[in-house]
Formats: sequence, structure tokens, C-alpha cells
Amino acid sequence: MSNANKGAEFWLHDTAEDELAKLAGVLSVTPSNPTRATYQDSDHDTVAAHTYQGEDLMEPGTLTVRINYLSGSATDTLLLAALADKAPRPYKSVHNAAASTKRKISGSVILTSYAVQDMPITGKQEAVLTFQASGAATHAVNS
Repeated sequence: MSNANKGAEFWLHDTAEDELAKLAGVLSVTPSNPTRATYQDSDHDTVAAHTYQGEDLMEPGTLTVRINYLSGSATDTLLLAALADKAPRPYKSVHNAAASTKRKISGSVILTSYAVQDMPITGKQEAVLTFQASGAATHAVNS
């Protein structure tokens, strides 16, 4: 069973205001997909197939967010500042969950790409944001 997607939010730390700011015009959010690397630990006593162990640290993955783009907006200003900043920033994404509740995923990210899409003669303009997660994310009830 699944929930309707409408209502997702993405928040990013605004260093100028020292608080999380909600990005305007969010169209989609793709959470990070953490992965764990492995290493082979087979030896001459191993039988039938190689054996593996998991690395201690996971790769936290990347997040993508698609937004309606509006040059010069508060969201544009925040994202340009985040792109210029090498330090990880706190974030949270909010999504629908079971029993009409909201859940959040929070952690720290670095904005690695702010890709403004084409400027069509009709329709709207969008931008795709790519964030590198830094450290593990926390999944919890949105508060």
C-alpha cells in the first residue's frame, strides 16, 4: 500500500537566518540511497564461493530535488549561497506516511549542482538540485 505524494517539502539551512528555510516550488524529492561497500575476505580455506564482509562506513548517497525556478527569488538566493558554501548544511525533507501522518528525513548535505533547465518559450522553468549527503540521515515523525 502507498500514499499520495502531494505535500512533500524540502528544507535547507539558511546561514543568513540561522534556521531551516522551506524551498519554494518543490516538484519532487528523491531521498538518498545509502550503500555499503564490501570487501572480499576469502582465503585458501574458503569453499564453494568467495566470502565478503561489509565496510564499517556506509556511503550516504545523493539526494535530488526538482523545483520551479524563479531567478532572484528567496529560494534562488539561498541555493546560490549554498552552492558557494563547501560546508555541509542541515536539511530535512517531509513526506506523507502511514495513517495520514508526516515523516521527515533529516541530516546534512552539500549542494553539488544547481542545474537550471531550459528556458522554453511557453510553460515554466525548472531547476534540478543535487545534494551529497554527509553522514547518516535520521528518519522520524515530522515535528
